Amino acid sequence: MRKPVFVLALTLCALAGRAAPARAQDPKPLTPDDAVDLALRITDEDDEDDAADALEELRARGDDGVWEMLDAAKEYDEEAQAYLAIAIAELGKDAVPQLIRTMAEEDEDVRSTALNALTELGTDALDALVKVFKETPNEDVRLRAAVLLGKLEEDGVPALAGIVKYGPRELQPLALATLVDVGGPSIEALAQALNTNNTECRELAHQGLIKIGGTSVAAATSVTLATQDLLRSRTSAVRDAAAELVGKFGGAAAVPKVIEALCSDDEGVRRSAVACAADLGAPMVPDLIHCLNAEDRKVSDAACDALSAIGEPAAAALTKALRAPVPQLRGQAVCALGNMKRRASVPDLAPLFDDAAENVRADARMALELITGEKIATRAEALAWWEKHANDPPAKK
Repeated sequence: MRKPVFVLALTLCALAGRAAPARAQDPKPLTPDDAVDLALRITDEDDEDDAADALEELRARGDDGVWEMLDAAKEYDEEAQAYLAIAIAELGKDAVPQLIRTMAEEDEDVRSTALNALTELGTDALDALVKVFKETPNEDVRLRAAVLLGKLEEDGVPALAGIVKYGPRELQPLALATLVDVGGPSIEALAQALNTNNTECRELAHQGLIKIGGTSVAAATSVTLATQDLLRSRTSAVRDAAAELVGKFGGAAAVPKVIEALCSDDEGVRRSAVACAADLGAPMVPDLIHCLNAEDRKVSDAACDALSAIGEPAAAALTKALRAPVPQLRGQAVCALGNMKRRASVPDLAPLFDDAAENVRADARMALELITGEKIATRAEALAWWEKHANDPPAKK
């Protein structure tokens, strides 16, 4: 174990240079100086035999020995306390009960040393910490248990996720907040928590995933993979959260899942897919253009809405679609540009007054009315309007 360098290092140097016979057990309580001396011996990597003997001396003292080490923390600084914590942790699970009892200790130095020892113990303390988290009536102790479970990182995630899913409702927010602090290893558990019927927990999970997803590309990808299937959830709040997360972090890799949701029979799922597509933007455009020609008009309309919401990044592809050989594709492209109120599209829409398909001609009239705010009935009128207003400043949104 790595040891800090501090004022007692001179003592350690002296210990390292002497012979190390096994010491007889002292029946008297350890003084603070004795406790620190014993901790130094236990953590001395240069004299493994004496370290083993010292550990056995501490083990022989049982709970009293653990308490005496903790009590010594009152007399020494943080660096010495670090030695004490590491030495106690060397006892393994035998030290856990006494350390757990000390979590409610009023003295900050004693309590801090106990918490550091529990942190050193890691998974050896997991079951006890979960039990404390669930059962203690002391809110401060519960919070300390949560912090320690968070320090276990991925090892603590299953226990915390279990509390979120099956634990008492009043404990779920703290467990979720701890999962958020853990970060990346908690992504899957937080994604599952979006499905909870606890509104507070769902929002905590949602905001936690936004926070974690923004930390790195890898985290963003993990958040996307964990939440993209929730776009098809039957619960609108879950879909909305998933749409925001996938839209924010998904990129091009998320396009197939968004299109899959867009093609759903469920209107709510389609609406969520439209919102997600709008957030994803340009990567969605080619697939959405293809969907404009879908046999299912509900899907085609949803794609039109998504392209309108994407706005300018979709304009070039929509303009090209105005010249497509399929009337439905032309008509939906007209509608999307009209809904965008894109004034620069007026010259491209004007020729569609002469389109062979009546519905496309009607769509062009409606689109130009949306864009210009005027009733325009012919190609010539549309071009005349454009000539007059081409150099106008951009319209305010």
